[in-house]
Amino acid sequence: MNNDRLTWPIRRLLLTVLVPSVGVVWMMREVVQNERLASDQRLMDAYQTQLESAVESANDFIRGRSRQAQVRCLLALERLDLAISTLQSRSCKPSGDNHSYATGTGGHLQRL
Repeated sequence: MNNDRLTWPIRRLLLTVLVPSVGVVWMMREVVQNERLASDQRLMDAYQTQLESAVESANDFIRGRSRQAQVRCLLALERLDLAISTLQSRSCKPSGDNHSYATGTGGHLQRL
């Protein structure tokens, strides 16, 4: 009977100490998990901003190179057109050479 008298107070004491302690441990675990998730989100936001900036810079670089290539192609086409016009104007002029030419072996022009 003496044992029964001591068991209830000890059980009460254990319950009053253990239940809040378990609650505090559970809440601390939740806080740590939430902080980790919040930290991950902040990192993702920061990296997303850097990624968007890098993509924009890369796109600007590619657009610039594309414009440069277009200008070079247009200049090359103008030079080619000028060269063709020059050759055509020269071939239209009468010359003293009335010989015919044909492509021979190896792709070289030969006089007929």
